[in-house]
Amino acid sequence: MLIPLLSLASPRKLSVAALAVLPLAACSSTPQATLALSVGGEADAFTRAPAPTTLVVDALDVTSGAVSKNLARAPLPASNIDLGDQSSSNAVRIRANGVDANGLVLVTGTSVALQLGALQDSSLPIFVQRTSEFARMPAPLSVGREAPVLANVTGRFVFVAGGSSPANDKASQLYDLGTLAASNGPTAMPRTPRSMAVYDTAVLLIDDAGASSFSLSNAALAPVNVTPPDGGTFAEVAGGITVRAPDATLYVVGATRASGPTVRILKVNKDGVASFASLTTARRGAAAVWVEGRGLVVAGGSDTGPGVEVLAPGGTSATPLGYASDATTGAGAAALNATHVLLGGGVDAAGQPAATRSIDLACPTSACTATTFDASKVPMALLTTQGFDLDPDSALFVGDDAAGLSHAFRVSTANGGSASEIPFKIPRRGARGIRVNPPAITFVGGDPTVESFTP
Repeated sequence: MLIPLLSLASPRKLSVAALAVLPLAACSSTPQATLALSVGGEADAFTRAPAPTTLVVDALDVTSGAVSKNLARAPLPASNIDLGDQSSSNAVRIRANGVDANGLVLVTGTSVALQLGALQDSSLPIFVQRTSEFARMPAPLSVGREAPVLANVTGRFVFVAGGSSPANDKASQLYDLGTLAASNGPTAMPRTPRSMAVYDTAVLLIDDAGASSFSLSNAALAPVNVTPPDGGTFAEVAGGITVRAPDATLYVVGATRASGPTVRILKVNKDGVASFASLTTARRGAAAVWVEGRGLVVAGGSDTGPGVEVLAPGGTSATPLGYASDATTGAGAAALNATHVLLGGGVDAAGQPAATRSIDLACPTSACTATTFDASKVPMALLTTQGFDLDPDSALFVGDDAAGLSHAFRVSTANGGSASEIPFKIPRRGARGIRVNPPAITFVGGDPTVESFTP
């Protein structure tokens, strides 16, 4: 099921069916296709006040995300909108926005990358949702494991494994953001991962005892045990989060795990070649994020050594920045721009909710100080937090409290700062999120239902 969509040479007649898949006329000599807008479990997405009045459908450039062509603009409500004849040769992403009279986007959704020629006489679903809130997606997973390990497969699939799922610890699942369908992965994985790296359609599973790899695209290939590269062991990174760089290099950051301080980072490039890199200070519960033009930023997690380190692209040893040691554990990190990282959630050395703070990667001195935003402080102790950038002033921080219940806060540094909780549609334990089809963030965990958040 991981074979990419194929393209065909001739133009395609496209239409968009709002809220439902509607059949197109079969008598046309031009191949036709339907883009079907799905609201999943949120039936009132288009009708709840304030309701959008216009549907705007655009083709987006796959690389930049910029609008390359407006395909349609039509008043709502509507059931079927003709997008006209479109060339099938270019790869695009299709975005549908429901806007109000002032152009404010109230409902939005974007397809995965596709070639229009692949849609001959077929239907492509696009999940659309109200902005700045969670929404239930179609097709639940078979198991609602807590604290799963997630991976991005080919920019289209969310691969779900590990976590807490009695009797299913070696099972895996896939959620297809192209067809909005869920399926089971391999019937039995060779080990239950604490960390995971997926390059192309190959999966590297890491636990305390070692690592194994297997193919998602060729079931005939048996899983194999993997020998660690020189300079470290898989046990030193097991339990760490995986950070993806724009060149598809994956960084498994051992210092982000909840226990066992470590300096080790496992790098896996797009071809699956692995190597180790190191921090200067052993850490646990640190925050990590990729910052374009800088590299991998790791902060907190130790009451000794520098508070922030940066591993440059291609580097093997991180460079400390001039920040004092930071014992905060469990915080999340979000890159607001090319020089500033926002840290939120987590707990301080006394076990209290940590302050929300911004670090300046361009600080030129040996005595840098983080900027603290008191009004943006997450008001509860989140022991394990993920951070997702939303705009230049705000981020979404999602984490688990001491009882394992998951909470999401939109934290803003603008206008004095704020931290507002955004409830999941379904109460969750151990929810985890991943960005596979930006700007949407896909969340699973604690319930079979999949949820999405779009700024």
